[in-house]
Amino acid sequence: DARIRRVRDAIDSLPESQRMVIHLHRFEELSYAQIGEALGVSEGAARVRAFRAYATLRERLLPLTAEEPPT
Repeated sequence: DARIRRVRDAIDSLPESQRMVIHLHRFEELSYAQIGEALGVSEGAARVRAFRAYATLRERLLPLTAEEPPT
């Protein structure tokens, strides 16, 4: 599906540090404290990376929200 491919491409285009946080948070369902521990950064740094990554994804994927959902 084209929409799924666009989402994956948007995630793949993130910097590695942000991509890892997104993966661990959304798909592995880790807390920011757990993510920080896994990546060797503070919980706050993990949160900042996530905030920036989600903001970038919202911006890049905004056109998808204007499209009609598949039926």
